[in-house]
Amino acid sequence: MNPTIPFRNLYSNDTTNLDTCVSPYHKRGGYAGREELRASVREVQGLADVHLIQLAHGHVPWYKSRLYSYSEHKAWWKEYFGVTDEQLNRLGGGCRYVHDGGDYLADFIEACRDFGQVPFVSLRINDEHHVENIDLRGHVCGYHSISRFVAENRDKMLGTDLSRWENRALNWIYPEIPAHMLSLVTEQCEDYDLDGYELDFQRHPNLFNVKETTFEERQAVVEKFISDVRAVLDRTVRNGRHRYLCVRVPCNLKLWNELGLCPEHLQSLGVEMVNVSPFFYCDQWVEREAFVQRMPDLAVYFEICHTTAQGKTLIKTGYDDFTFRRVTPNEIYSTAHLAYTAGAQGISFFNFHYYREHGCEGRGPFNEPPFHAVGNVRDRDFVARAPQHFFIAKAWDKNSQLEKAFTPDKKHDLEMYLAEPMGGWQSDFRLRVTACKPLRDSIVEIFFNGVKATPVSDISEPYPEDNDYPPMHGDETTCCAYRVPLSAVQKGKNRLTLRLCGSPVKFNYIDIFPWKF
Repeated sequence: MNPTIPFRNLYSNDTTNLDTCVSPYHKRGGYAGREELRASVREVQGLADVHLIQLAHGHVPWYKSRLYSYSEHKAWWKEYFGVTDEQLNRLGGGCRYVHDGGDYLADFIEACRDFGQVPFVSLRINDEHHVENIDLRGHVCGYHSISRFVAENRDKMLGTDLSRWENRALNWIYPEIPAHMLSLVTEQCEDYDLDGYELDFQRHPNLFNVKETTFEERQAVVEKFISDVRAVLDRTVRNGRHRYLCVRVPCNLKLWNELGLCPEHLQSLGVEMVNVSPFFYCDQWVEREAFVQRMPDLAVYFEICHTTAQGKTLIKTGYDDFTFRRVTPNEIYSTAHLAYTAGAQGISFFNFHYYREHGCEGRGPFNEPPFHAVGNVRDRDFVARAPQHFFIAKAWDKNSQLEKAFTPDKKHDLEMYLAEPMGGWQSDFRLRVTACKPLRDSIVEIFFNGVKATPVSDISEPYPEDNDYPPMHGDETTCCAYRVPLSAVQKGKNRLTLRLCGSPVKFNYIDIFPWKF
């Protein structure tokens, strides 16, 4: 922990949610301008310490840029993609607002000052959204993400098959790529009264061809970039007010190597805050102690997102076309308690707006985000007393414990992290496993730290008052439950062993919680 850092939580705002999400201040298809942005800051007034704005996907300025004006972007897009003024004028949301002369960054800073939050910019340093359309003439998809610089460096992408996400990123081994990103950072720091800056290495964590570079080569590029950003922050400081430097990084240390990052070097580069992210999910399967121990003098935050698991794809056109399981407040509190127990400085929130209606039809029912939880996690004692709900869930990460199907007649060992509540545990636990499809003839035996769990019939949600988020919660055909004796449960890492009889099974969620039978 770093006692000089006063912030207990970080709250991210990707700006595109203003247009894509239905909210009390935005109807589907409506305008997304200054008032909508202010409303998105106001709704966490008194709850969020630091508010981070992601200006769309990073490359197309949603502010008054001297390097690449929006009028310049429009003229280039028309020529490069062969579209008309009429097509561009039909664009809505943030694109329309900036096209009309709006400045999201100025609006954001003003709103943060008005509503008692600290304004940071979070820059996605290699975002890959919509880049698959870069060769498609006559379209406007990605108008807010594909810039002239990206198109002019099409030959410097990591691959040629742009149907694959990892190929769409620009290769940072070419010096002009980090130099361009540094120019964006410099412009924003020179022209706007920011309090801090986050470099988002997680969106997306592909900077180099790992097979063609050594760790030392990757490290030299990335560490120079970070130290250059630190120098810009210090040079452009206003009113004697310190500017903080944060990095958003993967929770998988293997990806740190691929990115050229070393935890022990960050402090010497001028980094003060580290935002450890599971990418798109709320994930409790993170070795939090390892991060805190390797960066003992930095403020380490662990990120919580709006979902624990992705479900079936409903359509295959565009983004946000899948069902997803929402995170409940008690899951948030239990995840925060795990983080604090490991020595974390605080909690960060990412994509929190996306509890709201967005994307294709059939993904609901939707909810307003549990904003009260954002404020509550600042209180370590509160989360230590809150009802506990620990879980393993299927994320996109190929290293997820639930990525592959579980085969019969074989033991499958998993890990679960638990943190003892204030006052200690007082009862046995109920554990549930939820399959992606009906279990049918499959029988699941459960061992918790070597102790066999007893099947029980109660598969209900543990906290009915907390259960406003029904998607993907399973039913009697996909879910089964077990009693785990208190004596089998331990603080920290626990071993969960599954043994199946019958057909192979894929699971998307396994949870455990104290329960009075």
